[in-house]
Amino acid sequence: FLMGYTLLDVISMCVYSVSGFLGVFGNAILLLALWFRSPPSWKSYTILIANCACIDLVACFSTWMSIERFVPFKDVTTSVYLGPCTLVSGFACHILHSIMLHSVTQSLFLLVIAFCYRLYVLGRSPPTKLNMVFLCIAIYLPTLSVLVASFFTNDPSVEVRQALKLLHPEHEQFEDYVVEGHVDVLPSPGAKFIQAYMIWPIIPLCMLVFFVRHKVIGKITSKGDAMTDRTREIHKNLVKVLTLHACLPFLFLLSVIAFIIVKRRLSNSIFFEYSVFWYISFMPALSPIITLYNVTPFRNFVLGRGQPRFSATAASVVVSQITLLQHGSEIVIIVIMKRYSARSYTILIANCACIDLVACFSTWMSIERLAPFKEVTVSVYLGPCTLISGFVCHILHSIMLHSVTQSLFRLVIAFCYRLYVLGRSG
Repeated sequence: FLMGYTLLDVISMCVYSVSGFLGVFGNAILLLALWFRSPPSWKSYTILIANCACIDLVACFSTWMSIERFVPFKDVTTSVYLGPCTLVSGFACHILHSIMLHSVTQSLFLLVIAFCYRLYVLGRSPPTKLNMVFLCIAIYLPTLSVLVASFFTNDPSVEVRQALKLLHPEHEQFEDYVVEGHVDVLPSPGAKFIQAYMIWPIIPLCMLVFFVRHKVIGKITSKGDAMTDRTREIHKNLVKVLTLHACLPFLFLLSVIAFIIVKRRLSNSIFFEYSVFWYISFMPALSPIITLYNVTPFRNFVLGRGQPRFSATAASVVVSQITLLQHGSEIVIIVIMKRYSARSYTILIANCACIDLVACFSTWMSIERLAPFKEVTVSVYLGPCTLISGFVCHILHSIMLHSVTQSLFRLVIAFCYRLYVLGRSG
């Protein structure tokens, strides 16, 4: 597996795998907790938190799938990809890179909105859920337009390689890597605008977050006598959660600092090229963990305290996430290693991994409680499939059973294969 990769390549894969797994797993759990255990007092605030969780989940997944080394020289910007997206195409990696940047930027804006919401509802009626949906859409549209524009800032990979070789012949040329990027000899206004949109808001947003936090705490203190103990405790708890979230943009700031160091050639260490997106990848990964730990109903949901079906749902999601990670990684390693010594056995193992991956995904999406009485069999579904229809849940149930049965057959075939090749050619 390490063949052809440097130590920093492997470290980078590990960093993004940890942040990706934590983020996808954490945000999926948070969405389920919001669905089943959202406090009634939150009202339209649930819409905002669900929006944040969805954006963060997308950010974590896209970062995990791309695994990027970023080399933003002044005259040529090079993105070197190490993730599973390389099995598709370089442009697919560029799409994931753009989605990741757009998602993390949107998370910063939503963090400010979350603080403003807490300030607004102190002394006012909360906005309706419909108004909150419209607000989230309105905030998202500018970032979406920047995302779409970023899809077209890429130059052909051949031109990027030629520019890197011509302008920076002393630098590593990435001959055996998937490379995308754009040439900045004649700066593109679109690329400059997108870069400014991603970088420049960070410091004003951090200042705004702490300013609004100060105003919220001041209002809670001034209105403390007029609030019930329960209401005051709810507001203080939410402010605590938001304060912890307010520290997350400093990870974005570290990424910006690493970006500037490479861009301005302040250091020749390749560590900064790898670490540009290391810090930023943990922003959407830590966000759901902070919420799940500090909001009591959500913490009880994760720990399985309460009604049995909530405990079963949480356990099912945990197991499914772990097995999805396991089999997804297995498929990627099989493709990357290209171990010719395994010959046709690689096909069999890859087939098993794909079947198991489908089984885990269908189990995760259905989350089923089965009551097989003698005269009637009842399947009770708790998973995301319930958002579509009961028949979709039944299809996922059937796929899961078919996949698990097929895995048993494949296991027998694998043993027979090993017996067959002893003394014969594969």
